Amino acid sequence: MTLDMKNINHITLHHKKLSNQASQTELDALETWIGLSPDNQEDIDLLDALWDASSHYEPSIDFNTNQALTKFKTAINSQPTPEIITMKPRFSGILKIAASFTILAFASFLVFNMLAPNKIMNTSSDINLVSLEDGSKLWLSPNTEISYDKAFNSEHRTMDFAGKAFFDVAEDKDLPFIVNMGAQSIEVVGTSFNLTYRNDEVILEVLTGVVKFRNAQNQENTAKAGQSIVYNESLNTATLSEIQSANTFSWKERSLSFNSTPMAQVFKDLENYYEIDIDSKNLDISDCTFSSPKLSNATLDETLDILKKVAGVEFDGDKSKTKLTLTTVDCLK
Repeated sequence: MTLDMKNINHITLHHKKLSNQASQTELDALETWIGLSPDNQEDIDLLDALWDASSHYEPSIDFNTNQALTKFKTAINSQPTPEIITMKPRFSGILKIAASFTILAFASFLVFNMLAPNKIMNTSSDINLVSLEDGSKLWLSPNTEISYDKAFNSEHRTMDFAGKAFFDVAEDKDLPFIVNMGAQSIEVVGTSFNLTYRNDEVILEVLTGVVKFRNAQNQENTAKAGQSIVYNESLNTATLSEIQSANTFSWKERSLSFNSTPMAQVFKDLENYYEIDIDSKNLDISDCTFSSPKLSNATLDETLDILKKVAGVEFDGDKSKTKLTLTTVDCLK
């Protein structure tokens, strides 16, 4: 993240103002910056309070200067060759240094908080809806994280992303919405899409508008509404195709529906919906289809039970590790 030198300069300007070292030009620049935002005024008020607090500091040591000076003069007069020694205040310098360090520490605290990114991570097992400052909405799947800095929606609309989410991006032609995923990124103005970034793979599925995808070599692919891009990071390959499933975007409402759907597509939808891996390569299911009532908020166990009862679909494997292997299905009997 780039350090915001503007904020540091304004803190320095205010310090010069408090110590009567600022020029009129610097004072005018400081007042202009304060007027830009209530947050700026709040930062200045905090600095003023800190300055006032440091001016009332009283040392805990009770130092009698008159007594010390008398003792010192007596000692000097007892020497055969007196020396003239210029006394310097001992504690005023310490107080100034302490005040300077306190202000510097407080300024660093302000800068850190202004630059620290906002991080949002869905650690639950449910889908979390996040509303951003620009009006965009994100549906975060479990184990999904986004992060963006305090300048989001004022200077840029850029964030880092990992996991799976549905984006409904508010339109702003002056501030493109950019999502970074490792060395890859996407850019939109205002659109809606699914985005998955896990295990060195990017899956982009566009519902509305146009999305630009760029790889680490800045090579660009574009997907329009109804299209998807699957990018393999290790192989550096991007595949553009048409979206085939009606369930592509329904995961955020936690619903599935099948109407004479090819069984291969059913398994793909289950993989996407539950984020599991289904191996059906050992069986030819090209002639198999599946229909069912709408499945709402169904768990993986419940859906697999329906598949077994309706279509005789059975799997081997450990569901807790989300790896299943198809063993049988009624259409093959």
